[in-house]
Amino acid sequence: MSNPLAPVPQDKIGECFLWRDWLVLLREKVNSASAGTSAVTSIVAGTNVTISPGSGLGDVTINSAGAAGATGAAGATGSTGPAGTYTRTIVVISTPTTAGSTAGVDYVYLVSGTTTLTIPTAVGNTSLYTVKNVGVNVVTVAFTGGQTVDGGATVSLTVAYQATSIISDNSNWNIV
Repeated sequence: MSNPLAPVPQDKIGECFLWRDWLVLLREKVNSASAGTSAVTSIVAGTNVTISPGSGLGDVTINSAGAAGATGAAGATGSTGPAGTYTRTIVVISTPTTAGSTAGVDYVYLVSGTTTLTIPTAVGNTSLYTVKNVGVNVVTVAFTGGQTVDGGATVSLTVAYQATSIISDNSNWNIV
């Protein structure tokens, strides 16, 4: 929330005086209408903006009814996953391993030691793979068949407790 007592930026001072003067004039019109001189029902303040007297002396209601924005393009329709529930498998490793590839299983690999986890093919793979370095050594995540992750051949987790999650786009891998 902004601070109402904060200094006004130099490039906004002119706008503040215009608004202040305008609001003072509006308050005078509303107050005089309440006193019975001339009935102010609303003031058009710009395109789709109307200002009306509020319920109390000096109160105003500001209504803005702008036109709807342009509708964006529809997103691509993706494939749907297999029916049923997903399961998560947690695996602790410290030697070179090829990750599981059972459909509908999200894999979590907790890796210690300097080692490589090889992720299976991205083609037709619906699994999410999360890999975490739980030691102090370098963990390398590699991919089969020349596939890449975000354009790179491998991912290195070089710091203790560093983690990454990857998911297939049916031809390569993406970090999420």
